[in-house]
Amino acid sequence: RERLLFYHVLAAADRSVTLLWRLSKEGGRDANPSPYLNDVIELLGEGVAAPAPLGDGFLPAANEAASLREVKNVAVYANPRGTGGLAGLFAAELKKTLHGVDIERRRQDASPFGAFDGVLQEPALVGAVAKEFGAEHLFSVRQLETYGGCPFHFFVERIMGLEDREFPVEEIDARLRGTLLHDVLQAFHTAYAGKAVFEIPEAEALAALEEMLEARFARLRGGGHAVPAPLLAVEQARLFRQLERYLLLAREADAKTEAQEGATWRPQHFEVAFGRVPGPRADALSKDAPFVLDTPAGPISLSGRIDRIDLREGRARIVDYKSSSSSVPAVKDILNGRSLQLSVYAWVLERYLLEDTSCAEGIYTAVGVDKVRKALRNGDKKWENREAVALETIARTLAGIRSGEFPPEPKDAPCHGCAYAHACRHDAARIERKQDARGGVQGGGA
Repeated sequence: RERLLFYHVLAAADRSVTLLWRLSKEGGRDANPSPYLNDVIELLGEGVAAPAPLGDGFLPAANEAASLREVKNVAVYANPRGTGGLAGLFAAELKKTLHGVDIERRRQDASPFGAFDGVLQEPALVGAVAKEFGAEHLFSVRQLETYGGCPFHFFVERIMGLEDREFPVEEIDARLRGTLLHDVLQAFHTAYAGKAVFEIPEAEALAALEEMLEARFARLRGGGHAVPAPLLAVEQARLFRQLERYLLLAREADAKTEAQEGATWRPQHFEVAFGRVPGPRADALSKDAPFVLDTPAGPISLSGRIDRIDLREGRARIVDYKSSSSSVPAVKDILNGRSLQLSVYAWVLERYLLEDTSCAEGIYTAVGVDKVRKALRNGDKKWENREAVALETIARTLAGIRSGEFPPEPKDAPCHGCAYAHACRHDAARIERKQDARGGVQGGGA
């Protein structure tokens, strides 16, 4: 059947058939001819001319160039360095073009990352960045994780100050959804501070959550939000089901812990802020001054907001809410320092907010999903090196930022969902050449 199909395709041509194929893949690696091409060659045998890559037939001969643009293309293609020949005759006209070619050559060759890859080399610029992000700069954990995920992303977002384009949409986006969930859970646990969820009558808890969610959607409806009222109603019902599921899972987990260990965690402090962060500071533990952490690269001032702190028998547990299971960090990212949030928050709790209290546990919980990720736990050997790895990661990040090193080395799948992908023009093969030239991956790592 396949051979018959090939014959039908080939028979449609009057005199000849020309097949074209890419010589390289999107990432820059060599591409093999498709099985289709091999099948055609096998079918036609000697009637097929030897496959060969296209030459430079897309350019006219030098004496046939009909415009300055064609002259530039011919001259630069024949002599990319711009010396002698046609390039020498049009040196003035080619000055900017050759400068661009030289930049691209440096970006594509096997030399280490340089000035055209986010590595600052002008001393004045490096000094300005080091000063801007010095000991007085307030870092958030998100800033540190952004640099660890891709230094160039940090450069574009934090150094250049560029923002992703946002278009008005008639729906609630993920950030607003997360804010609503955080607000309702803060209000709920504040109203029942010191009580485990299984100690609150189920009907009463559900009614409280429904009332708190309704109050927040009433503000959205009255605030001229772009989302139509019917869609707001659908979203409100969806979030209530998510919160209802959260309540059920929390009730089961609390009852199980109480039965197995004789005591359970009780939520006590909520949205605890430290340093200058936006939003209210209703919890008594909140502090205006930042947390200062000493690292091998120098001190760093940190600010942030802890979603929830539970207490049990003189020990504490940190709880961080995630609006979906996909946003819960993987264990390997926590252990290798990619995810720093709860490691930093544990230091803040023990050394700054509750100095006489041990942080026994830290968890990420996806609201309404049966997925709880432990990010640290005292006495568990798996976490023994977590603090040392986190501290080393922060020190390496500080050193990279303050020395002006912002190469495009994303840790995730190349630029997946990145708003700045067109700025760095990520190419896996090019990045590998640059990394090999300096002896391995540093910073983010492709």
